[in-house]
Amino acid sequence: MRDTTAPTGTVPTDVTGLESIAAIAAGTPQDVTNVSDNCDSNVTITVNDTNNGGSGCDGNAYILTRTYTLTDCAGNKTELVQTFTVENKVSVSGIASNVTCLGGTDGSIMITSSPGATVVIRNQNNEVVGNTNLPAGTYTLTATSSVNNGNQTCTATTTVVITQPDYKVKISGQIINANTNTPIANVPVTLIPQGTTTGPILLRITGADGIYNFSGVPTGSYLVQVQDANLSSVHQLYPVDSNVFLTTLEECKFQVHNFLYGPSTRPVLGDYVWYDTNGNGIQDEWYDANNDGIVTKNAPDANGAIDYSQWEWIDLNGDGSFTGPQNVGELNEGGFGNALTPNVIIDGPNGYHKEVIVSQTGFWR
Repeated sequence: MRDTTAPTGTVPTDVTGLESIAAIAAGTPQDVTNVSDNCDSNVTITVNDTNNGGSGCDGNAYILTRTYTLTDCAGNKTELVQTFTVENKVSVSGIASNVTCLGGTDGSIMITSSPGATVVIRNQNNEVVGNTNLPAGTYTLTATSSVNNGNQTCTATTTVVITQPDYKVKISGQIINANTNTPIANVPVTLIPQGTTTGPILLRITGADGIYNFSGVPTGSYLVQVQDANLSSVHQLYPVDSNVFLTTLEECKFQVHNFLYGPSTRPVLGDYVWYDTNGNGIQDEWYDANNDGIVTKNAPDANGAIDYSQWEWIDLNGDGSFTGPQNVGELNEGGFGNALTPNVIIDGPNGYHKEVIVSQTGFWR
């Protein structure tokens, strides 16, 4: 009787998700289990490996095909196949922490990479650097991961840009309704140089977030002053502490100063100081910055800035008018003040004493 029945056995399961070719162990006949033959238990097993020539890197998997050939005494053969898939999905990403001051070196990169990867950072001069104490610039992150025992590797790259502000000097803050803890929009704020500090008076109008921001000015002494005539006259909101802040601005030492406003339960004194150009005793002047005889409407730019030297009328409430009690403080009515020292002194009952600075625009309270 002729034996035509091939032997049988159980091959190991396929293996996927390998990161390195070196992780594939050599095959042996003992890998095959449950070997059986109908004629003789003496079954010869040979092992042969082939591969697809892939690199083993992401997108080009290395696939090793291991063939176990089972041969019985009658020459009947069975081929059992197991595969190993290596695809090293090396990855790298970086999140920049930007430089806080022009010309500074406090930038950094938070790096995330695949397990086992080695990451090298190079700057735009191709110099290897660390991930902290970095200046502004473009950085290339290269992650390398071994895919074999030799020098065969997989790589991934990404670029990270660290930015910096275009200024070294800055002061900012927020105008806040202390009762509702909400920002107050459309409030003029001036930055006035003091003493020997050079530069023009700067003017900002707060946005919906209530924020004012002055940057890129020379170092020196300044008075930040909220021009709050409209807040006080129209909305009955008054400074909780003060509407002025005297400070010294230095390079890379940014300052934040908020101004709180709320209603007052006490009587409020205030008025206006102006230059009576026509001598009629009536406040009917305005500063005609461009000498065209027409009140010119000034619109703030995207940063809320208006050229103070050209200010004629700022439509703070958007009603298209500068007349009437609801528009107090919108028109540059020829007011003037002395922002250097207090110039209105008030004495009252029970020892009340107050010294007030007349604002740059002529209002005091």
